[in-house]
Amino acid sequence: MTLSQPFNRYGNCFTFNSGRDDKEWVTTRSGSSYGLKVTLNLETAEYLGLFGNKAGARVSIHPVNSTPFPETDGVDVPPGMATSISVRSLVITRTPIPYGGGDCTANVDDTVSLFEGNKYSFRLCENSCFQCQIMQNCSCTTHMIDLSKVEAIRKCNDRFQGTPVPICDLANPRVQACVRSQWKQFESGELNCSCSQACRDEAYELSISSALWPSRPFEPYILRNLHMIQPLKRRNLPRTSEEVRDNLVRVEVYYEELNYQSISEEWNYKEEDFLSDLGGLLGLYIGISFITLCEIIDFILDMIKLLMKKCFVLRMKLNSRKFKQVVEESKATE
Repeated sequence: MTLSQPFNRYGNCFTFNSGRDDKEWVTTRSGSSYGLKVTLNLETAEYLGLFGNKAGARVSIHPVNSTPFPETDGVDVPPGMATSISVRSLVITRTPIPYGGGDCTANVDDTVSLFEGNKYSFRLCENSCFQCQIMQNCSCTTHMIDLSKVEAIRKCNDRFQGTPVPICDLANPRVQACVRSQWKQFESGELNCSCSQACRDEAYELSISSALWPSRPFEPYILRNLHMIQPLKRRNLPRTSEEVRDNLVRVEVYYEELNYQSISEEWNYKEEDFLSDLGGLLGLYIGISFITLCEIIDFILDMIKLLMKKCFVLRMKLNSRKFKQVVEESKATE
């Protein structure tokens, strides 16, 4: 349930409950006692001076089977602290053109997305577009892309068809200038990425609190538990109280409530509203409605019945007169 992959800016990235193996962890209760609790060893002694200007971890809360982007969606958690992150779910539903304010899409296009994940998002599309431009112009990427997206990679640069795409060497002034140029175009909207919003977005509202961790009386227990680990895994573990506070991070993630807030776009003018208004206008301006039409048909049928009745009466009178004439003529001849 946990995936590990390198991330060019934040080092190793670990994903819990990724959903890649068609299994998902679920919880039936809310509160800090029923969430995820993780203790991380930062190994700050291995930080590089240029890239290690901050000590800590980056946590990104995202939907299952989606692509995380911690540089924009994440929160920093510092060492020597226990950080609690309570989560509330938010679902946003949009309507496509012509009913919504703009078009939306629901599916991930494998010929466009360069990242793992089966859920489309606006940020996924934009980051894929940006990486594609870097591949075209700088022949490298600044993110770890999904090499199984062969068609998407081929569209960006035929040179990397069937071969790994290298990570950009930002220590090289030429590569750094190329990436910076593409970033400026991306920020100014010159890349023409044409990304649509997702028709269904899942987001999370976070409430963050922190406390000093571990406490002074608890530090000996932490050190004892750490050095009970097998010798092969004991490398770079803290050995003193100062190293514990400089390297260990405690993170707790849990649901604040087991419900979610829904924001939905709805059609302001539907087909049935149009038919209803059309019927009302016809009844107002032309004087025709369904009831009036039925009354006209009923009137016509009544007129036909009346005419047929009159014709029958007239015919009976004529036959009666003819019969009387015949009787009178027969009496006269006698």
